[in-house]
Amino acid sequence: MGCTNGELMEGSIGRTKVLGAVFSLLLCLAVPLSLAQNSVAEPTEYVSNISAMPENLMYPSVVEDGGKLYVIGGLVDDIYGSTPSVTSLYIYDIATGETTRGADMDNGVTWAESAKGIDGRIYVFGGYNSSMGYTAMTQIYDISDNAWSLGTPSPNLLGGGSAVTVANGTIILIGSYASNSVSTLAYDPVGDSWSSMADQPVSVQARKAAYWDESAIFVMGGDGGGAASASLYRFDPLANTWTELEQMPYAAMMGGVATGKNGIVYHFGGVDGSWADGGPQLSQIQKYDPATDTWSVSTISSLSPARSGLGYATDGYGRIFAVCGYDGFNVVPTVSMIIPTNLVFDELEIVSPTDGAIVSGDVTISVAFSTPYIGMPVIEVFVDGVFLDSQTAPWLGGTVSFVWDTTGLVAGSTHVIMTRGTLWNGEMRQDSVTVRVSDQSVEERVAAIEQQLADVQTQLTDLELQLTDVQSKLTVQDANLTALRAQANALQAQLNGLQAALTIMGASQTAAMAALNVTLADLQLQLDALQEQIDRVETKADNGGTYGMVTLVLVIVVIALLAMMFMMSRKKP
Repeated sequence: MGCTNGELMEGSIGRTKVLGAVFSLLLCLAVPLSLAQNSVAEPTEYVSNISAMPENLMYPSVVEDGGKLYVIGGLVDDIYGSTPSVTSLYIYDIATGETTRGADMDNGVTWAESAKGIDGRIYVFGGYNSSMGYTAMTQIYDISDNAWSLGTPSPNLLGGGSAVTVANGTIILIGSYASNSVSTLAYDPVGDSWSSMADQPVSVQARKAAYWDESAIFVMGGDGGGAASASLYRFDPLANTWTELEQMPYAAMMGGVATGKNGIVYHFGGVDGSWADGGPQLSQIQKYDPATDTWSVSTISSLSPARSGLGYATDGYGRIFAVCGYDGFNVVPTVSMIIPTNLVFDELEIVSPTDGAIVSGDVTISVAFSTPYIGMPVIEVFVDGVFLDSQTAPWLGGTVSFVWDTTGLVAGSTHVIMTRGTLWNGEMRQDSVTVRVSDQSVEERVAAIEQQLADVQTQLTDLELQLTDVQSKLTVQDANLTALRAQANALQAQLNGLQAALTIMGASQTAAMAALNVTLADLQLQLDALQEQIDRVETKADNGGTYGMVTLVLVIVVIALLAMMFMMSRKKP
């Protein structure tokens, strides 16, 4: 039942959103009538229809990421594939119900097998196209770039089966409706390559599969050769083996499957026939417990309307979504949300202020939560055990804020902020942080810190200037010391030569030569004193001593030259 014009579509979508919100509110109000406030309910499921899709889609592929459903391809108001498969990519915001368009596929497909890879990209395998029939294409959507690309085609034509991402990142494809329906394929997104795994032990097409853990994929239902199948098998990707398990209470094909956070595997909807219009539409929510290999059927909730050919996905909170499908009369835009009440959430938390924060004045306490999906009517906040305020929790979750006035509290005192929410089934969620009160406002503390940083920067600048000046002086000092050391070494060499010459002259020297020996000895003492002073200058970087040393060196040089002249004039030929 498609819309004939934009205004009619907009009005229809608006009425659907209002009805969905009213239905959800009535559901939340109805739950406490069946449960005592502090009782613990048996695990069960609730179903709520939320905002509808903008088109009536059949066989879409659906992948969840970051609170959004990516609804890919499918047929519009058609169950046989006689019309072209749409190329559309709808991005459905779970929190708001708003729908936007992403980049279109190059090749529209319906009944494709899709999965989110560990790299965050969406992989769409095979599918049916009215001009190409069943395909082997691998189409890849990059969420961050909003762009499509092609990967290596699969070895088989694919369509109607399931794609499941396992722990190591491999994507397992099972139960295609196209060629070689018993085959099990493995796709490596990193290497963009394919390999084969153990075939299914039975030839059943259009199988639905749910990942449970690294050693268990549960494969169920499908077309068993002209009739819906109730079979259930476990495929172990590690051992590459198949094991037959307890059959489903209701045979079904074209339904949806999901693994709950409670460890239960859910099958919902479908048709008891070999095609969408080949038998009665199913509304049952069938539940499989792997721990006991047993099935049960939800007694208080069902899919509304009953339908097949739907797309499905699970989000990070454990909510299960059934998107569009055929209700036995028409293709519908309905989006249903299945909520297992025994989900364990750890999502009620104080996000501001943080633990250990310093606060002052009017403090905004922000509390984020996701638990009201299963019925949390009120969120309360306490400070040091004293009730501060409470707010009604919006049914789709989000963040609520409270204001705490710290005026008049002792500066430096610590306080505990605690938030609490009680579910309708009696379970409680809570979180707390400890903060310290300051006599300065946040603005004042920020200004003080900024001033301290400015002071430190000024000191660093002054230090850099001083270091530059010292480095310049040390460079000059090093040059002076090097020159003095060279002069001292030259004088030492001259003295050594004079002493050697005196030794050769020996006893032939006169009394004057003896006096010269005394002079040379005194010169050696002065040279030793010079060496010591150079060492002190090098240690203390004493610039003032440099000029005195230069004068002393000149005196020693003059004395040395006079001594040499006197000695040589007395030497015998």
